Amino acid sequence: YLTAEQFTTSFVEAIRGSGLPSFRQKCRGVDLLLIDDLQFFVGKDRTLEELQYTIDTLLANGRQIGLASDRPLAELRDLGPELVSRLAGGLTCEIAPPEYATRLEIARRFSLQIGLLLTDDALATVAAQINAGPRELRGALHRLQAISMAFDEPITHETAERAISDLARH
Repeated sequence: YLTAEQFTTSFVEAIRGSGLPSFRQKCRGVDLLLIDDLQFFVGKDRTLEELQYTIDTLLANGRQIGLASDRPLAELRDLGPELVSRLAGGLTCEIAPPEYATRLEIARRFSLQIGLLLTDDALATVAAQINAGPRELRGALHRLQAISMAFDEPITHETAERAISDLARH
């Protein structure tokens, strides 16, 4: 798993440091390559060329590739016709924001990870008001954690509602 930025940085470092064969082995010698933030590659012609060769090599060897972007394929035309054509040949699907029950579970797990004790009502408020994805839920929980620490009080339904109302509007 790499972000597009990590792939680009590793590629540039490999070119500068004469480590291109090891970079290629690292990216092309895997069973599954996952790259996130595909839109980051726009305007990076040499990196796009390397990515295309990497994709071709992996596919020729029966390997799998997963590529993710924050926008649909139709909006990625600036990646160039060669890569867009390769992408169109695969399975493309939209990942919609999670439903309420999933958001509730994500919020519950994140709150446990950061050590934030919330009532069930407060968790339900977060999950109901934040209709976006996990990053936004985490941000809302961090805000609640800061409020809890600043005022040295537990987070209630009312506190959660006031604290994240402006986040929910956006």
